[in-house]
Amino acid sequence: MRGQDLLNALADELQGLRSELTAAYDSGSDSYLVSVARLSEAAGYMGLAGVQRIAAAVTANLEHVTQQQDERVLVRDFFTEWPALLEAHLRDAQSPELIDAVIEHFGGGWVPLPLEESALQELRAELAAANSIGAALDESESAAPEAVVAKDLTLDISNDVDGALLDAFMNDSPPQAAEVTQSLQGWSIDPSNIELLRNAKRAAHTLKGSANILGISGIAKLAHRLEDILEICEAESQAPSSGRARALMSAADCLEQMVAAVCGEDVAPDHALGVIAMLDAARAADFDGSMPEMPALESPAVMADDDAAVILESPARGAARARSASSAPRVSSSLSAPRAPSSLSAPRAEPKATTRVPTQLLDDLVRLMGELAIKNGELELELKQATSQSRELIERDRAIQKRLFELENSVDIRGLAARHKLHAVAASNAHFDSLELDQYNEVQSITRALIEETTDARDLGAGLKDEIAGLAGLLHQQQRLMKELHHLTSQTRMAPVETIVPRLQRNVRQTTQATGKIASLHIAGADILVDADVLNQLIDPLLHILRNAVDHGIEMPDERQAAGKAREGRISLTISRRGQVVVVQVTDDGRGLNLTAILKKAMERGLISTDALPTDAEIARLTLLPGFSTRDEVTEISGRGVGLDVVATRLRSLAGSIDIRSQTGQGMTIEMRFQASLVATHALFVRDGGQIFGLASHTVQRAVPAVAVELEHDAGVLYANVDAHRYPAHELATLTGLNPASTPERRNLVIVDTDAGPIGVLVDAVLDANELVTRPTGKYLKRIAGVSGVGLTGDGNVIPLLDIPELARSPRELSLRAAAELRSKAQPVRRSRVLVVDDSLSVRRAVATLLEDQGYDVTLARDGLEAAKQMEVARPDVLLTDLEMPNMNGLELAMHVRSREELAALPIIMITSRSMDKHRRQALSAGVDIYLTKPYTDFDLLQHVATAVTGRAEKRVAAG
Repeated sequence: MRGQDLLNALADELQGLRSELTAAYDSGSDSYLVSVARLSEAAGYMGLAGVQRIAAAVTANLEHVTQQQDERVLVRDFFTEWPALLEAHLRDAQSPELIDAVIEHFGGGWVPLPLEESALQELRAELAAANSIGAALDESESAAPEAVVAKDLTLDISNDVDGALLDAFMNDSPPQAAEVTQSLQGWSIDPSNIELLRNAKRAAHTLKGSANILGISGIAKLAHRLEDILEICEAESQAPSSGRARALMSAADCLEQMVAAVCGEDVAPDHALGVIAMLDAARAADFDGSMPEMPALESPAVMADDDAAVILESPARGAARARSASSAPRVSSSLSAPRAPSSLSAPRAEPKATTRVPTQLLDDLVRLMGELAIKNGELELELKQATSQSRELIERDRAIQKRLFELENSVDIRGLAARHKLHAVAASNAHFDSLELDQYNEVQSITRALIEETTDARDLGAGLKDEIAGLAGLLHQQQRLMKELHHLTSQTRMAPVETIVPRLQRNVRQTTQATGKIASLHIAGADILVDADVLNQLIDPLLHILRNAVDHGIEMPDERQAAGKAREGRISLTISRRGQVVVVQVTDDGRGLNLTAILKKAMERGLISTDALPTDAEIARLTLLPGFSTRDEVTEISGRGVGLDVVATRLRSLAGSIDIRSQTGQGMTIEMRFQASLVATHALFVRDGGQIFGLASHTVQRAVPAVAVELEHDAGVLYANVDAHRYPAHELATLTGLNPASTPERRNLVIVDTDAGPIGVLVDAVLDANELVTRPTGKYLKRIAGVSGVGLTGDGNVIPLLDIPELARSPRELSLRAAAELRSKAQPVRRSRVLVVDDSLSVRRAVATLLEDQGYDVTLARDGLEAAKQMEVARPDVLLTDLEMPNMNGLELAMHVRSREELAALPIIMITSRSMDKHRRQALSAGVDIYLTKPYTDFDLLQHVATAVTGRAEKRVAAG
């Protein structure tokens, strides 16, 4: 690169900084000093002492006026005009007039701290030397490249590096490195598009400058070498040879891996020295790429002496990486790589402003949103209860109106008997006839006053109903806003899949180089957003699958050609989203799985019996078993004893699933499904065994009503037939260790995907499907087998989110089924029924709550007449009644019970405030067993009820 080009590059940077510096000065932001410091470091790398002196003078003056706030407005022109003067000088370093303008600006009387005369003379000499420095740079770059050893390629970062500069590098360098790779890919396809080559050169140059400022010599050296050869390619203006194209792509991949290693997202490449040597050899236009084979896998290298290995890690870089990791997630949603080579030549959109925040802050924000969602659910439940009570209040008011109407009629009728008294009163009043003036007694007056008060209460109830309706509307609006806020909050954790695309492409290229095969990776759906944590956990499984696709699936070029295929293999990675579920499919057009070899290996290891006849799908799933591999030799790519089980294990940790489909000679497809976010899970809610459970929706194929399910037993195994499909069926209550609440023939079916294929799960009822904000189970229940998380409903109930694939695995299933069989042989326990009769609503509710808490099944009645009707429908085990009640009192109710043969042995407990012996004798003679006077203790009442229940049970057993 020519020296004047370097000066112009620095001038371009100054031009871009002018508006930022002005805004920073006006706002008093510290970014002004940060930008000046960055400019000074860049000038130091280029040997521009004059620019460094100017930066030091600007810094000193700004620190001075910061302490003298009144001067900031007066000297604003000094701090906003010097960048334009310096930019003009850099673009024409030979012009003495431009040098004079700079000297005058820093020596004038308006400068808070002007440079002394001697300093101005030194500055003039340093500015005049800029032209000769550019010429020297031209001469040095035209010479042969300097020798590079491993210690020159270190990725160490000093502990005292400026934190703001490091954060900027972490944020800017990944997309710049990706732009180098994507631009070179596009240029190799279309060599006539010289703009792609220039894009790659600009990005490499920017990386070189940023790395030099931070002292990351490994990135700076490689970017410098790459920039040199891109200069040569631009000058030659011709398509690169295959060897040179390979060297350029190897360098771009290595550079990208170095950047990822510094950002803490990858390991340092162990073949950087080889890449440097290949670039040096590629200076020749006819370079054929015949270089010694280099390690090509993304695995840590072993440390050797300084002249033979790249330094992978150091305490300084570790500290720097830790400092960076504390302020941003590993996969940042604000970073995006170019999507396609063809788009690089088009004008690029202005990047959106971003703010870096600690990951922990985002996690806390999302957690609080989950808490808010739970509280909102509680508020909704309370409002539903208030609405229900309002409707009940209206119904009570109607009943009261009816009673008042009856009372008013009764008072009027009884008043007719005393009409003659009213005539006497009327006779004493000479002014009115008895028909002209109604006369009221005290009872009538009270009755009419009561009617008026009831009317007022009815109006208040109607107003309360309107207020509750308005509150429901406000709650609906709040829920809508909260859902939108929850969605936006969740988006802060989301990152596009395209952020890992460069690494996936690099992995395939390196694996093909190591195996001598030809293959390309085609990606669709890279713009799908996934939780950054999920995306980070997905990287290793995808790299493993892609390596296997190249090593196990794609054939050698000659073999493919002989089979009638293209010499270049094709691997497709398709990402799609179905609601909250992300589906990732990796498909290759290779040879497919060697099912015969897999079956043979499984039999040798005793995984299946020699006389078994598994299906192709079952054989394919054997590759998911721990340590399963058909390779006998160990290589850097495969045969390491780590099969696809690492992929299955990682998917299980994400509560996801994996499916394998293979066609011999045509290729195979691996499909992975998982939740897009780990914060909230869309779940299907079911009830079984009296408990509500959640099933992750991405594992559910469909829910089938009981009428459409046909169950059958075959060799002791339960199957469900649905639409000509047969599924192994499991009772959810059996899997979870509960008692089924109904017979299997009358139960609904949920078809769920598992590691062994789809199965049917029998449940009592399918309730609803909704988002479930999951929580960890706490430090005392770190891991519950078959439970991937728990959620809370609005009423505070805990809903376990079940992991059906884990519950359906054989050992646990068999043990739970055995336990269920043991329980089925035990005598079922029926809850005792207690009928509580009292005309006081508060008494009925208090007694019912007390008894229900002890496990009794409680029925309520307002008087003896209603109790008698209820006993016709369901016979209680104990009757608990008041003495004084309307329509039919407690004594009459007791005599009615004793007169019925089927109720004659029913225990009767009477609770009353009448403590006289007379009342007690009447109650006992009417058939009451226990006479309990108020006040009484809860313990006494519960003891009497328990005694009555036990005595009745003993009588029932004796009668049986």
